[in-house]
Amino acid sequence: MQKKLLPLYKKTLQILVGVILFISTERFCHKQTKGFRPHKITSPLPYNPRFDVEEKQLPADLYNQSYSYIGSGGQSYCFLSADGKTVIKFFKLHHMTTPSLLAHIPLPSGLDTIKKQFILSREKKWERTFTSCMIAYKEMKEETGVLFVHLNPTTTLQKKLTITDKIGISHQIDLDSTPFVWQKRAYPFYKDLKKQIKKGNEATSKKYIDMILSFMDSRSGKQIRDKDSGLKRNFGLCEGSLIEMDIGSFIKKPSLLDPVKREKELRDKTKHLSKILQKHSPSLLTYYEEKIQSMQNTL
Repeated sequence: MQKKLLPLYKKTLQILVGVILFISTERFCHKQTKGFRPHKITSPLPYNPRFDVEEKQLPADLYNQSYSYIGSGGQSYCFLSADGKTVIKFFKLHHMTTPSLLAHIPLPSGLDTIKKQFILSREKKWERTFTSCMIAYKEMKEETGVLFVHLNPTTTLQKKLTITDKIGISHQIDLDSTPFVWQKRAYPFYKDLKKQIKKGNEATSKKYIDMILSFMDSRSGKQIRDKDSGLKRNFGLCEGSLIEMDIGSFIKKPSLLDPVKREKELRDKTKHLSKILQKHSPSLLTYYEEKIQSMQNTL
């Protein structure tokens, strides 16, 4: 009996080892590439007129060069141009869409309700993200460094872009079937602010404080709010100006026209700035408070 079972044990062990090796390899590749795969950025989404843009042709200087992986966030994979001037962001559509098999598989009523809620949450996520990108494109182009937005599937671009992933593998991306955002490249704002403070460059530090406060106030004046709480990573310096690099969390908020709420928004969104100043420069913290008070008096 044991002799008869021995081949079965061996076969089971081989299958188990194979599964473990497959999972281990997949996890290793995922870690090395930060999860990037071309199929994760190709659009299975339908055309939506709300996400149409006026510009239909790509500027040649954007696509006539290769792009290399530089990082990823919660919503996108980012690739830097060969000349170091621009960044193209591809959306993590696998976080915003429902697998085809799951969408069509029949389930018992209880599980089917959960499935429908899951599908609805995915739909809302991509709609929120794309709506935010349209706000950036239409109302905050200069403030976000947006150069080109492509959210709907098209046939007009007729371009393929060469990108290189984190482990050096090149991919040809069909831009017509891929949603993306092209932005100017920027350098971390708060990192440079800390550097200026530590060097004792008070004039430059004050200029930076003015820039972030003016930016926040201007954005509120357009009735736009960023729902992302991690603002310390969202801002960058580009060609001497401040831009908001993350454009995936904007919403329209008419209540920001109220002076009281506008001041609260200003303080809430510059908490990280005040903490930096409190830790590194009490005199600049005083300057920050005086600037906010001065702005409040003009609202």
